[in-house]
Amino acid sequence: MKCWFPVVLLSILSFGSVRAQNWALINPLYKYNYSIGGGDTIVHQIRVDATEMITPDSFRYDLNKIATRCNSCGAGCDLQVHLPQFLQHECHSGPDSWRFTDPGDLIIHPRAMLNESWTFNTQNGAEGIVSEITEGSIFGSMDSVRTMTTSLNDTVRWTKTFGILHWHMHDEPMYHLIGVHGPDDGTLIPSLAQFFPFQPGDVVELGSGWSSNLQNGNEISRVYIEERSDEPTRITFSGYAFNRISYDGGVYVDYSNGPFTWVVDSLNIPAFRLLQSAPQELVHLGNGYSSAWPTSIDVVARHHRNVDGNYVIEADKRVQIALFQAVNDQQSGCLPMLSPGACETDVRFNDQLGLNSWSVCFGNNGDGEAMWTIAAIIAGDTVGTWLNDEYFQVGMKDEFQGRISLHPNPANDHLVIQAYGSTPTAFRIADLTGHFMKWGPLPASVDQVIDVSSLAEGIYVLNLSAAEGSSSQRFIIAQ
Repeated sequence: MKCWFPVVLLSILSFGSVRAQNWALINPLYKYNYSIGGGDTIVHQIRVDATEMITPDSFRYDLNKIATRCNSCGAGCDLQVHLPQFLQHECHSGPDSWRFTDPGDLIIHPRAMLNESWTFNTQNGAEGIVSEITEGSIFGSMDSVRTMTTSLNDTVRWTKTFGILHWHMHDEPMYHLIGVHGPDDGTLIPSLAQFFPFQPGDVVELGSGWSSNLQNGNEISRVYIEERSDEPTRITFSGYAFNRISYDGGVYVDYSNGPFTWVVDSLNIPAFRLLQSAPQELVHLGNGYSSAWPTSIDVVARHHRNVDGNYVIEADKRVQIALFQAVNDQQSGCLPMLSPGACETDVRFNDQLGLNSWSVCFGNNGDGEAMWTIAAIIAGDTVGTWLNDEYFQVGMKDEFQGRISLHPNPANDHLVIQAYGSTPTAFRIADLTGHFMKWGPLPASVDQVIDVSSLAEGIYVLNLSAAEGSSSQRFIIAQ
């Protein structure tokens, strides 16, 4: 013990000292956001898809790939896939050398001294030289920065903490690091929670629709959020909702209100998988919400900001493949797009309204589904075009009108409802402008009591729902 312990300890300290001096090319747990030309729009995101340790101090990383349209690639190759980004597909990180390969072969010596040179591009023989060594503020913290230039006007700048800061090959765009997920520095893609900012007390109007060769329909829900539960890839909203369902040409056939649960799951609900994407990534959305449909839907993710400054993720291009249909091998780099006449998929999120739009059709016969956010009241501010409260009352039947009574009227702090031959199951109270003030279920009893102590003096409309339909009566609050 006394013989080897100091040696081992010395080795550990020496190894730690060497590692502490290393310049970090990339952290496999981070995601690195880059813009073009110094802007604030995330155009590329670099992350590690696979790691192989070569030695204790050196690693090989497989970097994520992208997809892009191709208008001149020939039949059956409308979309090029598995394309490397500007940092190539593979990179090899060691204490004294970073190498970027597939399809190029580029070498950086991260700890090279000022005026030190080497062969940067092994394919064209371009020599790189360290032209500047500085200290600078990177994402608010001081960091060491080195700059390499070549005779071809290639420029690469890197930092000790975050790796590649600036990348410009003389005949390519100029890329700048603007944010890093992990430490969460700089400009970031909004999180799931940021895309769905709704909190208890907010109100959201949601729409959904479906179509087939047999029937078309839609459902509009106004959701009053009372609780929110957050998990890393899942948000559950619960509260109370008013729903209006229509079939074929807007003919109203059903109406309901009551408890409501709304789940946003970016792993398991197809449309929401787009929120896990990087810019230009090919995203598999599966079969929509209806697993019986014999298609597979893939889209290319587009990230940008709209004219209002909201972060938007949407489907830029779509691939639809029939189940069991033979398709081009993706490893060949190509995928066919939709057949002529097939309808497009629309998937769009923004960090103000969440799911802005989702619509997809299956085949060429018009079968499909849709979801969208209509409007919301967030912290008292209205976003989007709000439906009139009367929309949720149109078509309601009044078959048990007159079979209930309420007292006292005028009321002070409570209303008592007496039903004859029918038991209302839910209520809502609106002011004379149609704005809902209170709502909720009613207990199954002969005398049903509603607390109205929070209402200001004035005239209100009480709407009661039962199995037969609904009933509306005015009452007065006089305190």
